[in-house]
Amino acid sequence: LASRGRARTSWPASYPPTCRGSARNLGVRSGKSVGSAMRSHSAIFNLAATICGGGVLSLPYAIGQLGFVAGPLALAAVAVVTDASLQLLITAARRMHGLSYEDLAVKTYGKAGEVVTVLLLFVLLLPSTVAYLVLIADLEVPLLEYLFNDSHALGPATRPLAMAITLAAMSPFCFQDSLHALRFTSFISFSSTLLLAGAVLVRAAQCAGGWGDPPEQCGAGPGEGDSLYPESARDVLLAIPVFATAFLCHFNVLPVHNEIHDADRIRSVIHWTMGIVLALYLLVGLGGFYVGRERTCGNVLLNFPADDGAMALGRAGLVVTLSMSLPLLAVPCRNTMLRLFDLVNCDWARGRRRRRSSVGIATEETPLVAAPGPPTGGA
Repeated sequence: LASRGRARTSWPASYPPTCRGSARNLGVRSGKSVGSAMRSHSAIFNLAATICGGGVLSLPYAIGQLGFVAGPLALAAVAVVTDASLQLLITAARRMHGLSYEDLAVKTYGKAGEVVTVLLLFVLLLPSTVAYLVLIADLEVPLLEYLFNDSHALGPATRPLAMAITLAAMSPFCFQDSLHALRFTSFISFSSTLLLAGAVLVRAAQCAGGWGDPPEQCGAGPGEGDSLYPESARDVLLAIPVFATAFLCHFNVLPVHNEIHDADRIRSVIHWTMGIVLALYLLVGLGGFYVGRERTCGNVLLNFPADDGAMALGRAGLVVTLSMSLPLLAVPCRNTMLRLFDLVNCDWARGRRRRRSSVGIATEETPLVAAPGPPTGGA
């Protein structure tokens, strides 16, 4: 990005003007300076809300695969690597004056790189958005059963109806122009995750101290049947992908950078985001594994009965988290889809101009042959 003034981008001279991404499709607010649009704490909540999602439910299982010692160490290592990769992405964007993933791709690899990047982003974001809707519905149905205290009171249409209501309620936020407009939903999303963490920690403390009404599934203490390190390469291959995807926020870091515009601030934002999310993940992961131990499920909520009041509160918090995080996936997904349409229309327009040009050149190079005249007399 430019060192001062409003954000700018440069395109190759050979790149047709009609095929260059608009500010809307790049996720940048057009006609405004974005140098100080977003405060640091708003940026931290935006990235943290992007990171925290359904992946938090699988952290106890992944830590259990690696052990009580190697699991937290591996999770911290993935957080450090993610932090470094985000810093590299920001450095590349500033040096190449790029505003988005596809902007960097076209300047680095040309037109083919841009098409592949946009397509991969769309393939990543669209299924993730749909998966969020499905997971929200899966969480809402047990929550409604707990509230009504009757699993048979809800009909088969409850799940799709809950999904439709969630989509309708969050649709206005999915049509925002920038991540700055989602700063309040991001704060609510991340704060609601603390309800799940608190519920898991309460149950883990009950297992450790034996006070209150400990869950029936409490296992033995650490070291009494639980490994401290992974037992095979299979355990590592099962856990590391869960950790890696749990910190995924790269598709939103450049839009956040465009609205902060200061190199030191964005680096500090990334460091704080990774640190806060890592602390939250360690609490949920270790607490959930402490309760389930060798019986820890891939979804930690399955280790608790449906009538568990504390975990019902945790489910409600996760529903709010996922619902408020949905626009953070939908906005970049929408922008990527629009950019993909632009690329398709651009290729079609270029091909049409090329065909017209070739027809015009062929017409100019064709010699004009005079029609034969009538025979002259006396020939």
